[in-house]
Amino acid sequence: MMSMGSASVLLVSALGVAPLMLSAFQALRWERDSLAQGQAVLLAQDLAHRLHLNAAGAAHYQLAWNQQPGALGCRDSPCSRADWAQADLSQWRSQVGQLLPEGDAWLQGTAGTNRSRWLVLAWTSDAGREAGLNAQVPVPCPEGKRCLAWVLTP
Repeated sequence: MMSMGSASVLLVSALGVAPLMLSAFQALRWERDSLAQGQAVLLAQDLAHRLHLNAAGAAHYQLAWNQQPGALGCRDSPCSRADWAQADLSQWRSQVGQLLPEGDAWLQGTAGTNRSRWLVLAWTSDAGREAGLNAQVPVPCPEGKRCLAWVLTP
C-alpha cells in the first residue's frame, strides 16, 4: 500500500513533468513548421528557376488551389512554350504535395505585367497560425493552413 507521503511525491513529480512534456510537444510542432517553411522556400526557388528557363512562356504558369496540371512528355517530343509550362507545373506541383504537409499552391500573374507571377504556398500548420504570415497573401489562404507568398520574375 502506498503511504500518503509517497502519493504526494508522485503527484508533485507528475505536476512537474507535465509542463516539460507540453513544452517538448510544442517544440516539435514548431520544428515541423520550420521544416515546412524551409521546404516552401526551396520549392519557390525551384519554380523561379523553371520560370526563368521558360520566360517566353511565363503567362502559361498558372495554378489555382487544389489544381494538379496534367503531365506532358516534353522530354520525348517537341512542345510549345505553353506545353512546357504545363509539364513544369505538373512535376513541380507533385513535389509540393510530397514535401509540404497537405501542401497546396496558387500561382497567377501580378497586376500590370504578363510575366511576373504571384506564388502562394500553403501547408497544414498548428504552430504558425499566430505568426501573422498570412497577412501578406494576395489571395485568401485555405482554412487551417499557413501561407507564404512570393513574386517571381523570370
